[in-house]
Amino acid sequence: MLKKALIVLSILCVVSVLSVAFLYVSLADVLSTNKQLEEFLSKLLLQYEKLSMDYSSLLTSYDELNVSYQSLMKHYNELQSTYVRLMMDYASLNANYTSILTEFKVLNASYVELVRKYRQMEREYDTLYDILYKPLENENVPTIDELKAWLKEDPTNIIQYRDPDFVCGDFATMLSFHAKLRGWDMGVVAVFGHDAGGKKFNHAFNAIACAEGVVYVEAQTDAVWWNENYEEIVPGRWYEFPGFGRIYVEQYAVVVLYR
Repeated sequence: MLKKALIVLSILCVVSVLSVAFLYVSLADVLSTNKQLEEFLSKLLLQYEKLSMDYSSLLTSYDELNVSYQSLMKHYNELQSTYVRLMMDYASLNANYTSILTEFKVLNASYVELVRKYRQMEREYDTLYDILYKPLENENVPTIDELKAWLKEDPTNIIQYRDPDFVCGDFATMLSFHAKLRGWDMGVVAVFGHDAGGKKFNHAFNAIACAEGVVYVEAQTDAVWWNENYEEIVPGRWYEFPGFGRIYVEQYAVVVLYR
């Protein structure tokens, strides 16, 4: 019985020793683990403090960025409004441009036509200038019969009289041009006076030195007449004018020279 008790006691002692050893080992592991955890916690706390500082910095940056964003959005909205207004202005200007371009094309076509007419008129002016102011080349003197025959062919007399657009002076000037183109030195003269009833009489017609002498031409009717001995008209006398009767000449003027 005692032997069994000793065996049990021995076993209990062994178990106790093993338990104490196990507890010692476990406590050492726990202490070691606890130390590791404390070190890890310290690291975590340091990282937390760093993250907290970074967060605060980021939060500050976020607030600043948010203010900038709001400012940019306001500026963007203003730019968007300006863009819309500019697009409307552009559309209006483009429509005006198209209209102006069309008008320009029309005006440019008119300009080209005017230049063409101007050059034509310039050539005609040079011709008229030569006729009026330069001595006639190949000048020849017609007879009265040649003058009358030519007047039947010349179309000046068929032009319609239009006051004030085309009157006696215009008829006489045109007939003078036509004659000078033929090589005849026909002039334009004018008289100022009155008829037998005292009515004022102002009239322009043509004069030309024919082979027979100075004769006068009424450009509107192709009437040809001359004074006695082919004398030129002298102020202060009465003269017979075809289609007008007797006229007292107060003034006589040579408008376009003739020989």
